[in-house]
Amino acid sequence: MTNNSDPFALEIKRLGPVAARTVSQNTMGNVVAVFEKCFYVKLDGAFICIGNSDFSDGPLNVVSSAPAQSSWSASGVQLGDRAYILNKCLHIGSRASFRLSKAETWVPEPIDPSWTCASTLKSIKDFYSVFSPSEGLMPLAIDASGTPDRFLPQAETPIATLKDWLQKSFKAEASFTKEAPVEKLLGLGPGLTPSGDDFLGSMLITLHSMDLNETQTVLAKGVLEHAPICTNPISAQHLCAATEGLGSISLHHLFKALHAGQDQAQALKDLTAIGHTSGWDALAGVYTTLDIWHDATQKNGSGQKD
Repeated sequence: MTNNSDPFALEIKRLGPVAARTVSQNTMGNVVAVFEKCFYVKLDGAFICIGNSDFSDGPLNVVSSAPAQSSWSASGVQLGDRAYILNKCLHIGSRASFRLSKAETWVPEPIDPSWTCASTLKSIKDFYSVFSPSEGLMPLAIDASGTPDRFLPQAETPIATLKDWLQKSFKAEASFTKEAPVEKLLGLGPGLTPSGDDFLGSMLITLHSMDLNETQTVLAKGVLEHAPICTNPISAQHLCAATEGLGSISLHHLFKALHAGQDQAQALKDLTAIGHTSGWDALAGVYTTLDIWHDATQKNGSGQKD
């Protein structure tokens, strides 16, 4: 692949579980978004995101053999280009083809679910104190006194309501309502994956990683019910993947690092480097879930040792 208008043929090296399902059969669709280093394709109602050889792994992500320095827009991939899969090959208009025959499927490495403790929360809080962002939802998770950006005030009440729901779920209080209050967070904030979606997605994945299945199932039900009408279709599919416990490789690496107590600073840097505030918003969901779970288990005497 070069940055010109010549046709090119590439290999698919790896793809996430959702992407693997999407490309498993002959289907048709079109290009729906084009960025410098990746582009989204909609195939029979499902989305995949195709990137260069250094593209990060994720449930919807497709890592191709395109050189890291390549530009998809400069190479001629355009919004609306016809896309189709035929005989294990993905074709993008008349400009590109991607052979699928040698593709490997990436899946996150499983970890021991019993990994949350006060030291984990301290690691995140210490990192935040040094690198605290000026935007996004992280201040509401750790330091509500931080200066909010233009949409944070709208998130304060929905996050407080969700925190209350999560506390009651963990403590199994009599007043606990099964319906998860997610509507006001879904679609909240700018970007392809809005801040509220990143927060909810990481919360779902954190609950899944800790085997907190009852709470995760109820939260997932609310997200799946309301996401199609409350946020954009691409973000809704990322959230659908999150209900299966699937997120970016950086998020899964963070879980492993926090559990093992090693390389936490680098894992936190890798996650928070994603997007404008997407990584930080995801970290806010992780911290909120762990903080409430730790508080609930400590108070009922079943908490894990620090």
